[in-house]
Amino acid sequence: MVDLLGIVQNAPGVMGARFSGAGFRGCCVALVAANHAEDAASYIRDAYLKAQPLAAKRLEGGFPVLICGTGEHALVL
Repeated sequence: MVDLLGIVQNAPGVMGARFSGAGFRGCCVALVAANHAEDAASYIRDAYLKAQPLAAKRLEGGFPVLICGTGEHALVL
């Protein structure tokens, strides 16, 4: 059986991944090279749908893969 974390870790451009907030359905967070973000999102979506078709059918509103950029660094005001 292939799990979501394994899929994410093998996606193109992924430098690291982990689960976060699993108590409330959680999510898998990954650090991905910016130039691979779209490729990684497509790979994750396709690989998960193939590996877990029954679980994927239970997802409401599709299979969300969100791409977020970085913000400003922390600073003292």
